[in-house]
Amino acid sequence: MNHAIELRQQTKKTIKEICAITSVSLAALDRKLRELKKDAKTTLLFM
Repeated sequence: MNHAIELRQQTKKTIKEICAITSVSLAALDRKLRELKKDAKTTLLFM
């Protein structure tokens, strides 16, 4: 999962491509990326 997240942040690959490379399910990666995005917004609000 960590490798998939790094690929998403550091490349222009689509989520579908990343899932094929890393064998992470589309649903799991999408859920994790949404969670990280939500956490980042929350962190910015409290700074």
